[in-house]
Amino acid sequence: MKTTSFPLFFRCLMLAAFCWILTPGTHQALAQETIRWQPYDTGIPSAKADKKKLMLHFYADWCGYCKKMEAETFRNKEVIQALNDRFVTVRVDTERQKRIAAQFQVRGLPDTWFVGEDGVPIGNRAGFMSADQLLKILRSLP
Repeated sequence: MKTTSFPLFFRCLMLAAFCWILTPGTHQALAQETIRWQPYDTGIPSAKADKKKLMLHFYADWCGYCKKMEAETFRNKEVIQALNDRFVTVRVDTERQKRIAAQFQVRGLPDTWFVGEDGVPIGNRAGFMSADQLLKILRSLP
């Protein structure tokens, strides 16, 4: 009796998972659980075309506070929603994209820049930001 109950349970579990995946809206819900990062080259024209502000986040793989922002701040549901709704978001790896980092005069990491719909920089915030700190800034931008 025990040998058949596990396979039956496993089959039911697999069937439930398969039905969940096929449920309408599941993919859209999953997409809202992460920030829609774009590369710099497509993010700039996308922000202009969509008439949205741009948030540029400068990071490096070796940066501990960058990893902390990725793990904490950028996984916060309110942050994700605010960024996806109102901003075009671009991540810039300062080790691979040195020219862009130099253009924005990035001196330390992480560094987060905000650019208006007109392409003019609004300002930046260097260093780690908690979700609450970032949300306060996002809400203060017109």
